[in-house]
Amino acid sequence: MQWTDRIGRRLKLRDLHILLAVAQAGSMSRAADRLAISHPVVSKTIADLEHALGVRLLDRTSQGTEPTAYGRALLSCGTVVFDELRRVLQWENCAWAAQRRTSTASSLPSSRDLPIDIRKSNSVSPKLML
Repeated sequence: MQWTDRIGRRLKLRDLHILLAVAQAGSMSRAADRLAISHPVVSKTIADLEHALGVRLLDRTSQGTEPTAYGRALLSCGTVVFDELRRVLQWENCAWAAQRRTSTASSLPSSRDLPIDIRKSNSVSPKLML
């Protein structure tokens, strides 16, 4: 199996997210707290990433963790991945909002139906002022 196939099957966005959290927090325990997951899950995820890539991503000390050169490179690429994902989701939200505006405008009652709708609203909720 080629290296790229092996990585493509094992590297997940969740793993990158956890690595980013560990790098930002400076320790696996603090990252686990911030992510609301257990320390063993964070530790295993990092160990699995390191195993899949075949390199050490973090130096571990009693003071916490520090990214290695490989870790910094992956963090840099991971940041780009998440930035692009945010950009795509923002575009999707804009497209969804535009589609929603179009469908909402077409589903508005016509002016001839409006008095009937107002009477229905008043009978259901007399205190509602339309």
